[in-house]
Amino acid sequence: MNSNGSSHFYSDLTEYRQSISKLMQKEELFADIPSDWHVVLTDILDSTQSIDSGNHEVVNLIATGSIIAVLNIAHDAKISIPFFLEETEPHY
Repeated sequence: MNSNGSSHFYSDLTEYRQSISKLMQKEELFADIPSDWHVVLTDILDSTQSIDSGNHEVVNLIATGSIIAVLNIAHDAKISIPFFLEETEPHY
C-alpha cells in the first residue's frame, strides 16, 4: 500500500477475517500509516483494575479527557482532523 495517499487509507486496507492473535503474528499484514498522519497513544494507569473495581465511569471520563486534550492541541496547531472538519455547505 502506498502510505502517501491518506484520503483513502481505510478504504484501501485489506480486510482479514482471522483472530487478532493470528493477525498480530503476521507483520506483512500491517500497513504503514500515511506520512502526513500523527498517532497519539494514551494509557490509563491501572484501568483494568479500576474497571474491575466498578470505576468504569472514571476510566471513561479520563479516556474522554485525553481525546479532548489531543483535539485541542491539534486545533491550536491548525492540524485538520477529517472526522471533525467544519462543513460550510450541507451534503445531501
